[in-house]
Amino acid sequence: MKNTTNNVIGQGIGAGVAHINQLRTDQLLANLNNQDINLENAIAELDALRSVVNGTLQGSENTVHGIIAEHTQVHFSNARDHVIGKEPTYFKELDLGSPIDYWNGNTPIQSKFIGGVNSDGLQTIKQTLTNKQTGIAGHLSKYPDFLKDGGIYQVPKDQYEHALDLLSKPTTELSRGDYNTVQTIHEFERANNVKFEDVVKPSVAKYGEVQKNVIENTIDKEEASIIETDEIKRVELHNQAKATIKQGAQIAAVSAAIEGTLSFGIAVITKFKQGKKINDFTKEDWKEIFSNTGGGVVKGGARGASVYTLTNLTKVNAATATALVTITIGAITLTTKFAKGELSSKEYTDNLQQLGVETGVSAATATIGQALIPVPIVGALVGSMVGNVILGEIQRAAVRNLQNSQFLVDIEIAYTGTIGKIYESSQAFVNALDILAFQHKDFSQKQILDKKSSNRLKSLYDSI
Repeated sequence: MKNTTNNVIGQGIGAGVAHINQLRTDQLLANLNNQDINLENAIAELDALRSVVNGTLQGSENTVHGIIAEHTQVHFSNARDHVIGKEPTYFKELDLGSPIDYWNGNTPIQSKFIGGVNSDGLQTIKQTLTNKQTGIAGHLSKYPDFLKDGGIYQVPKDQYEHALDLLSKPTTELSRGDYNTVQTIHEFERANNVKFEDVVKPSVAKYGEVQKNVIENTIDKEEASIIETDEIKRVELHNQAKATIKQGAQIAAVSAAIEGTLSFGIAVITKFKQGKKINDFTKEDWKEIFSNTGGGVVKGGARGASVYTLTNLTKVNAATATALVTITIGAITLTTKFAKGELSSKEYTDNLQQLGVETGVSAATATIGQALIPVPIVGALVGSMVGNVILGEIQRAAVRNLQNSQFLVDIEIAYTGTIGKIYESSQAFVNALDILAFQHKDFSQKQILDKKSSNRLKSLYDSI
């Protein structure tokens, strides 16, 4: 009965672990499927940019890079959002007469890509800020409320980074040209009552990357970067789906609680069957009940943690893993009792054999039950219970048949006769040894005086 209960509980816990593992696998497959879609959408953004670049673009040879920069910002930003599963936020302003080039959510943006280098050949933001026709200064003179209405400017990435670098240095370390650039930035801040970093932001591209003769190469590099990001994202998804110590501990805790509760209930019911009411329980009764409960908690925690570990670190299924753990726990318990002298050698062997058979049948029928009843945990529980019931009936039928068979009688007769013969032979052997010992003692005290004694010794030796 106890083995049956342990097997059913164990298979229930194993089925629960299998269900949790399956949920993780299902979630991983769903996430990977979504990531396929994310990558497709990201690549579609880059393909849309290629179509724009290869189509008819407004602007002269000297200004077309500005149009390219606008589209690059929108499509690159959206592609980067898509590949990590975020909703894209950039979109172009459709009104060509608007002071806005594109939007990032609710933020209106004007893009300014005006070239200019310092004495070191680095792109500088000075012309972008001060050009009164195509620069920020010219745009603000035409739309003075642009910044007040929440608008921002985006400039070439390299110009922005260079500007921040200059602002972070002491003026004594700046060249004359760089010093003038810093002063231009401060004048812009004072004139508009703003902080440079708040209203001027970097674009995704550098000034040289959006030129018409290199934009295709820039897009190709971005696509390679998008694919690399996708691979990193997939690795993250696989890592998220792996078994964790935290989840294993949670399963062990739940398993301990379940088995502890059932052990408590079984212990109390056992006392009821003995004719005791709960008010009649003695201190020793409660001690025994809580001892069984504690044992159930320990076994349950060990069972849950072990099954979780086996099913996730090896290819063993939950039913087999549960059987292995149940046999191990049962064998340890029986071995401990045997070592304490609570079980005879025969009882120890018989119990081990019964444990193996019952656990194996429980595992097999739990697997069949889960296949026939595809409801998580329920199928395994039903299968395990049915399997143990059938095994019990088979065992009882076998005992009845053996008790009524002539075969058992014949075995008993043969066994009794053989034991009798062994006993008779052993007694003769003991008697012979006694005689030999006596003669050996006599020989050590005196010599053999006649041939008759010698013949007697030879006869005794031959008989042994």
